[in-house]
Amino acid sequence: MIIATHAIARSNWLEHGLVEQARERFSMPITHVEVDAIRDESHVVATEPVERAAPARERHTQRDLAILGLAFVLAIGGSAVSAILYALGVSGWVLGVWVVVFDLGLKIAAAALIWIMFQRRARADRLDL
Repeated sequence: MIIATHAIARSNWLEHGLVEQARERFSMPITHVEVDAIRDESHVVATEPVERAAPARERHTQRDLAILGLAFVLAIGGSAVSAILYALGVSGWVLGVWVVVFDLGLKIAAAALIWIMFQRRARADRLDL
């Protein structure tokens, strides 16, 4: 099996410990190749395994919770303002414009934030290393 990664200085969190985890899991020989696309070169990395305390883990929990919190505030906030406007007896066309443009827009923005958050997540949760 051949595993190609970026050079250690350019690698992302997902690549840290990946080769060692693969060597622990699979009984076949594994060749590690570092690729430097900027310099258009690559080389085979020495095959000695490196001790790792734990497998690679994503470290964006706080960012993800902040994005989810913001999406929640946007979605619920638009509905709350709509309810307040309705309770105050705001005229039909003003309330209609608010609901269609702003309330719906805030919900679309909340959905877009959640979509972006999940698109930026690495796919380590789909690996069983």
